[in-house]
Amino acid sequence: MSSNKAIPRETLRIGHERALTAEGARQLDGIVRDHHSQLLRHVYHRVRSWADARDIVQQIYLHCLNSGGLRSVTNVRAYLYRSVENLANDWQRKSRVRESFAREQPLRSPTSVASAEEICEEQQELERLLQRIDDLPQQCRAAVLMVRCEGLSVDETAAKLRIKPKSVRGHIRRAMKYLLATVAAENLAVRDRL
Repeated sequence: MSSNKAIPRETLRIGHERALTAEGARQLDGIVRDHHSQLLRHVYHRVRSWADARDIVQQIYLHCLNSGGLRSVTNVRAYLYRSVENLANDWQRKSRVRESFAREQPLRSPTSVASAEEICEEQQELERLLQRIDDLPQQCRAAVLMVRCEGLSVDETAAKLRIKPKSVRGHIRRAMKYLLATVAAENLAVRDRL
């Protein structure tokens, strides 16, 4: 950094507020010269992106500039490696959050809006399902509605109906088998008519 000699007050301006002494600039220049390529390779192996690795290492240098150098650090190499490890961990954590958000984005907002015809078909299908549920025997219907609609457990449903939990599971199994078969058959018949 030969331009430092031209600055009379032995300071180098960084931004508006911070100043780095010529000694601090020489120290940072030495750190970059001695450790940059090793730090960059080390971070790359963590984040698998040269651009992100450069950004992380650059953040460490900016931190050194903002804090006025590394005067109080006794082992500069260990400090730099610990710092890039911490930043790489932060980067990976944020990356996982971004990826998770991107995967779930289609679930947050529908990509297409159902047409009036589709809504009408779904309402008719729901009405057919409710009609088939009404056709079930009383205890079977009650077991299905309590477990599937009200969210009660099998044991809670058994207590309310005063039957064994095994009987509740049997009612639900038979009801679901009946409902799947009859509603599927009715839906096929309706679609064939269209």
